[in-house]
Amino acid sequence: MISLWFAVAFALAQDDKRQEANRLEKKAEQAESERERDRFRAEAWALRAEAFAEEGQWDASRDAWLRARAYGWTGPMPTGRKSDRREGVAEERDRPLGVPKPEWPKEPTLWDRFAFRPYPSTRNGAVHNLVHLPPPEEASVLPAGTWHFQAMADFTLAKFEEEAQGGTTEWKVAHLGALAELDYAILSWLEVGARLAVGELFSAGADVVVFEKGFQIVPPGVRSLNLEWVAPRVKAAVPTPIVDLGFLVEFKIPVASEEDLLTAKTFDLALGALLSRKIGDDFAIHAGGGFILPIAETETFFDNTNLSTLPATNEVATVIHYSAGLVWRPLEILSFGLQAEGNTAVFKNIQVLDKSQLALTLFGRLRMAGDAFGALAVGTGFGDLSADLSVSFTVDLVL
Repeated sequence: MISLWFAVAFALAQDDKRQEANRLEKKAEQAESERERDRFRAEAWALRAEAFAEEGQWDASRDAWLRARAYGWTGPMPTGRKSDRREGVAEERDRPLGVPKPEWPKEPTLWDRFAFRPYPSTRNGAVHNLVHLPPPEEASVLPAGTWHFQAMADFTLAKFEEEAQGGTTEWKVAHLGALAELDYAILSWLEVGARLAVGELFSAGADVVVFEKGFQIVPPGVRSLNLEWVAPRVKAAVPTPIVDLGFLVEFKIPVASEEDLLTAKTFDLALGALLSRKIGDDFAIHAGGGFILPIAETETFFDNTNLSTLPATNEVATVIHYSAGLVWRPLEILSFGLQAEGNTAVFKNIQVLDKSQLALTLFGRLRMAGDAFGALAVGTGFGDLSADLSVSFTVDLVL
């Protein structure tokens, strides 16, 4: 008889936890902010994990606990033992009797978000820098009402030489540049901003020379320091229980002239999809990909309007870009990352330039003071038109 009453009481306790979990799910649906939704859902799945554990359903308990972790839960995985209740400690009035109050997930700091970001490299290389290649990014956005300013200085060496098309093509350059970015999170899932780049291209030895159909097709000119482009941008985040999903749109407005060889005079619409996933407390993985859609043709090279035997050399292809990376935080104030990024060819009608590029970047990021963070990156490329060496430094300020 006693065992029967015990079984009935045990079943009622599990029902109480499941009813409380369902109530929290309804509160999550009515919550106004993403933080509140995640908080309610984390607690709901934690309660389900406890109920499954006390019933001995270990696989179901682990799956529910992993769902709770995806929403930010920081409590340990249930062991099947009922939580002890201290006498004299009042429960919340709306919490069913016998359901222990779980611990709340730790609110991530701004450094927790930045420590696991990929590095915003410039993807610079021979020729590929003429179109707008968006940097690798994390899928999430900053909390609503947050301003973010980023400044970068970068130096890139690219050396390409090929005997073809009736001459020796040489693209041996050093690019010295600076980028600035300003973003504002207007909603918990929406961020708007703009980026701009300033730079100068230096030729190593002879000027840049490209041969096609036996003709040198790069117009002569004097290269100088110039504002390269301005790019308004929008990023939207769609968090899911498994991964963070984001979408990025950037629109490049060219400023520098063609003879500076800093940008093609095309308006480039860059579209990207982003995936991010936190692994435990110390790792994060990122992946992204998309398209660059150039609008109008450039006038960077001599083409069939100058000489009828030449192809449409200034026709810019639709470019596919992609990236993937891993970030590790071994210390509270320091993180390291390794990422690969690449894209398809830009100028399909120029035989010696019809090549893709792939780059590998190693970086470290440090929390300097408050919400100010610094990062240093070194990279190299694989493929004829990739950069041989790139070195850059960024500073991020968050307000």
